[in-house]
Amino acid sequence: MIRLAFVVSMSALLLAACGAPDPVTDAPAGGAEPAQETVLEAGAAEALTGREWTVSAINGAGVIEDAAPTIAFLPNGVTGVSGCNRFNGGYEADDASLSFGALATTRMACAGDRMDQERAFLTLLSRITQYETSEDGSELTLTTDDGRTITASR
Repeated sequence: MIRLAFVVSMSALLLAACGAPDPVTDAPAGGAEPAQETVLEAGAAEALTGREWTVSAINGAGVIEDAAPTIAFLPNGVTGVSGCNRFNGGYEADDASLSFGALATTRMACAGDRMDQERAFLTLLSRITQYETSEDGSELTLTTDDGRTITASR
């Protein structure tokens, strides 16, 4: 009985070790890319950080009123709500360019229309290459290389 408990314990320990990040490279196990670090130049910090942005349009289409995605740019990463689930990750920004690293999300299921909106938002967010803020800092437009946009305000 003790031998069986020992074998089960060691098996669990070995399985846990297989999924642990490599402490030398800081990369996740399985060869996945490490999360993108947040690099934020001074001008971008003033334009993006601060209060949370609330998305009003995804590629020109309005959002579900009680499920509007949000984005908060922090000095050490980005976080927000994608309409149903929460997300966070890294990003890089300078005066006009912006890119997001891999975003981690929770995995709750929501009504079909919310899930469709979330999928469109996260897909577009992963392809963003530039941003522009209004002169008063209240409006934000995120744009992909092919011209698709996410529009948000504070």
